[in-house]
This record gives sequence, structure tokens and C-alpha cells, in this order.
Amino acid sequence: MLAMRYGIFSVFSIFILVAACGNSADDTSDPGSGYYGGAAGSSDAGAGGGSGEAGAAGGAQTQEQDIAQYEALTTQLETKRSEFLTKKASNPNAVGNRLFWQEFDSISPTLHSFESVSGGQTSYDFSIGSQDDANYAASDSLVVTALRMGDKVVYSAYAVDAPKQLVASASIDAPQDEQKWWAYSTSGKDVYIVLARPGNNVIQKWTPGSGQPADFASLDDAIAPNKLGEFRDFAVDGNTMIFDEGGRLWLLDLPTKKAISLQNTEESGSSFFGQDSVVYSEATKGLWLFDVASKTRKNLSDLIKANPYKLNKTYAEGHFYTGNGWTRSNSKIVYIGQGSGLYSYDLVKSEIKPILLQPRLMTGSLFYKYPQILTDGTIFVQGLVSDSGSVGADGPLYKIDKSALN
Repeated sequence: MLAMRYGIFSVFSIFILVAACGNSADDTSDPGSGYYGGAAGSSDAGAGGGSGEAGAAGGAQTQEQDIAQYEALTTQLETKRSEFLTKKASNPNAVGNRLFWQEFDSISPTLHSFESVSGGQTSYDFSIGSQDDANYAASDSLVVTALRMGDKVVYSAYAVDAPKQLVASASIDAPQDEQKWWAYSTSGKDVYIVLARPGNNVIQKWTPGSGQPADFASLDDAIAPNKLGEFRDFAVDGNTMIFDEGGRLWLLDLPTKKAISLQNTEESGSSFFGQDSVVYSEATKGLWLFDVASKTRKNLSDLIKANPYKLNKTYAEGHFYTGNGWTRSNSKIVYIGQGSGLYSYDLVKSEIKPILLQPRLMTGSLFYKYPQILTDGTIFVQGLVSDSGSVGADGPLYKIDKSALN
């Protein structure tokens, strides 16, 4: 599964740097401060009692009962949540079964990772740059970083499971414009670099330890007869590449070197893709699912709103998608809903399930942001904590048991 976001891709996944994790403005709504549906004291014969996970049949509830149901479910869901890292950790980024994060003890961040199968953690001793120059891309085999050195860019590829095991480096001519380095991505043991120049946008492929970067394909030819606009960023996973040019998203099949449009009509904030479909977000129209076989798309935000699920009358819209962060694991989307709760939506079964709810009964506030999922289904989410009740600047990184998706 590949993710791309504006900034630094699955490096920071077009989710781009991989450092930028939010997809839109913060939602500061408080689940305890108002009602998501209906007036105070209203009842809903379709709202279920107990955990209320799927709108099970039940009698009408008062507002007080709705709130009690919400609080009980909040407590129940938190039994699968544990604190994984302290507030020192930031920019979580899932790649396969490995979670990467950065720690900022100085202006130069340090990179770390956790591998879920072995349970091992790796603290990398090589630099990924400082301040605005910090960058990296990761696969299940490599961690790659770029460094501008005069009129050259040096790409260094390190083994993903060792603190500082250099596999190989490659030096190429640097961009002549304001770019510090050429955009790059890694998949498996390969590295891809796009030399974006007007009328001559070339993908280079490099297998560290086996030669130097070499021309692989032309992006101009890939979308012909369409004309390529300003190239922005890209990400590669296996035989598939997704890239953004002039705000348009394209899906490129690397073996055939032909691309198809993903039909977005607005700027895209993030995208995750597999072999059969792509999910991406648009600035004002929410989440979209593009089916590769039929070359059609449908609006997931609208499907979530139309879904029969609701916790109860008081919190009837708490599961609506807000644009405050999402990720994908196979057929399931995990996203931040209204009131900062964490939910999953099954693309095949059209089922919605709460994973975490924002606590009502606590001093200050806790807002969930930046969800990430490993291949094995383990979920991570940042909790932004504040004593004042507003959205905090940092907080712990939580780990959620993979059974939460079942």
C-alpha cells in the first residue's frame, strides 16, 4: 500500500514529508459541548443501547442516556489503546509493518522506527537533514535521504533494520531552480528519482549497490497526448506510481509506462493506493475512491454520511469525515471524525465502526490526529493534549491493537 501526500511523500508518505500529517484545518469540536443530531432531550428509536456500535435496535433514549452510552463506549474502546511513545515523537509514518517517527531534541531531527513482527526498535545514527532540509523516504528494505552539496545532490540509501548501514550513495546534477533536490521515492530495494524539467520529465531508477541511477521512463510520454504541467511529487509501490502534476493526479503502471487520470477536480491533499483502487482527498469534497478497472470514482465522504450507522441521536454525526486525517489498510479506511473520534469504514461491506472516541470526562482535552496503520492492522494515532481545553501542540503516540479493526 502506498501513500502520497504533499510535501515529502511516504517519505512523509503525498501525504509529503512525510512530515506533514494533517490533511486540513483542525476540528476543535468537543463531543461533550453540544449535539451532533437533534435537539437536547430528543430520542431516537433507531439508536442502540449498550456499545451502540452499529445502530442496533433499541428503545428511545434521553439525552442523558445518550451521553452515558457515549462515555461507556469511550471507556470500552480505550481498553485496546496503550501509550506507545511520549510526546517527543512526531511525524508518524507507517511503511509496511514498520512505523517511523522523528524526535526533535535539536534543530536536526533524529529518525526512529518500530517493526511490529519482531517488536524491535531502531534508532538511526545517520542524518536526515536539519530544519526545513529534513527529508527521507522508506521502504521495507531501505531508508533513503537526499543532501544538496553545491551543484550536486547526493542520495544515500541505508539498510532499514540497522542504525547506520550504508548500502550505497549516488550523486547527480542538482536542479537549477528553487528545488533543493529532485523528488524521490523508494519501493523494496529500488529508488526512483524524477528529474522534472520543462518538456523533459524523466524517471530514473536506481538499485543501490548495483550501478548508478539511469533513465527509466518519460512522464511526458506516459500521459500523452495530454501535456504535463508543473510536476509536484510522486510515490512508488511495487509496479505502481502515483504522481501529481499541476494539481492533477495520475496513476502510472511502471511495466507499460502508461498513466491514467484519477479524475480529481480539486487539489488533492493525500492519497493511498493499491493494485485495484486509489483513495484520495480533495480540498472541499472530501474522500474519493477511484476504481482502476472501471476508471470511475465515487465520493466516500457522501457514502459515510448516508450510511445507516450512528451511535445515537445526540452523537448522530460524530462519525462524519472532517478532513482531519485518514489512512488506509487494504479494504478499510481509518479516519478522524467529528469531535476527534477515530473510525473505520469498510470499502467492501460499507460498515462503520468506532475505534476511539474523544474523552468527555478529563481535565483539559485530548484530540486524536495523524492515524497510521501497519500492514498487520496495528493502528497508531497521535493524541494532542492540552490543559486549557484547546487543541494541544503535542502529546503521546498511542498504539491500538489490531483487533480493533475486526
